[in-house]
Amino acid sequence: MSRDFEYGVPESDGERAALGEILRQTFNFQRERVPQFFELSGHENLRVLRHGGSVVGGLVIVHMGQFFGGRSVKMAGIAAVGIDPHMRGQGAASALMSAAVREMHGMGYPITSLYPATQPLYQRAGYEQAGTFYRCVLPTAAIDSRDRDLHLRGITQGDLAAVEQCYEQRARHVNGHLDRGHYVWTRARHHRNEPARGFLVEGNGGVEGYVCYAHQDSPTRSYNLYCTDLVALTPRAALRLLRFFADHRSMVGDVIWHGHPGDALHQNLREQHVRDEVKDQWMLRLLDVGAALEARGYEPGVSAEVHLDVHDDAVLPEINQGRWLLRVEGGRATAQREAGRGDVRVSVRGLASLYSGLLTPWQARAAGRLEGRDEAIAPLSAIFGGGSPWIADHF
Repeated sequence: MSRDFEYGVPESDGERAALGEILRQTFNFQRERVPQFFELSGHENLRVLRHGGSVVGGLVIVHMGQFFGGRSVKMAGIAAVGIDPHMRGQGAASALMSAAVREMHGMGYPITSLYPATQPLYQRAGYEQAGTFYRCVLPTAAIDSRDRDLHLRGITQGDLAAVEQCYEQRARHVNGHLDRGHYVWTRARHHRNEPARGFLVEGNGGVEGYVCYAHQDSPTRSYNLYCTDLVALTPRAALRLLRFFADHRSMVGDVIWHGHPGDALHQNLREQHVRDEVKDQWMLRLLDVGAALEARGYEPGVSAEVHLDVHDDAVLPEINQGRWLLRVEGGRATAQREAGRGDVRVSVRGLASLYSGLLTPWQARAAGRLEGRDEAIAPLSAIFGGGSPWIADHF
């Protein structure tokens, strides 16, 4: 970091207030939301950037995990990155992100994720596109399910552990899903700081799905249903939730949720009536290439090795750059640095897109993030396969 900038935890109420004002201006927060956001985030997770002794920017570190290959990898999320307007374009944001990347590596995190407002800043810090955040819109008038076989009832405080287990059952099988902590679970259960209403669907074996939702203004009907959290583990649960939404059609225009074209609700509609909008492409950064590769899960039947030459890490070159021998066997990996032939040359950003499963090796090569012959890159398809990565949560 330039000696003109200093990065750290806010040291006073005044510094926290200065950060709050910068974030309020950056994200158009209502003033009363700032202390609520800081309380949810945890004051110990706030970071500020100082210039000339004054706070000129900051961010929030969110501690959680992220599922890849069926295993939860310890992950630090970055949220609410803001720079005072008079300091923009002067290297402050790059200094902030470089310092945060080094700190998160020092904390022992192998990976970090974020949602970008602008890509070049985060690409300079080593992040790259890794998956999708969708907005799914379904008119209630288009729902044809009549299924009421499963029991649907309101979620109580005593159901929260079962709901969390239901979410995790899906999350383990979706690359990119968050291993939620308090911060994300609180957001999943609230909308604009108000508790969302929740219902769960039960079968003989227990909870098979659930929904949490709030009312949202509709331009054509009384209101829409905005789902802050929605999971269906079985086709029966999907059909029952669809019937539940259809029962609102006299007042509700659309049901809105964050899902994926392959989720159970999409796949159990008779016709393709859902409008899927890509709201964001989230980004991933490998903070420690070796630790990240070994923490991830892999298909048990895959047995492969690949010789990597990792380059273009401007922030942590001493940790990540160089030749790596990656071996995968029985669902686990070993990664040896300064080993192998370097048959596949890949940037640390390109490796992030492979790691998540967003890009195939051929796509990464066409995008200029990977170099290698067909026979050298072919094992990467088996190693990092597993379906399209997506997240159901914003953070």
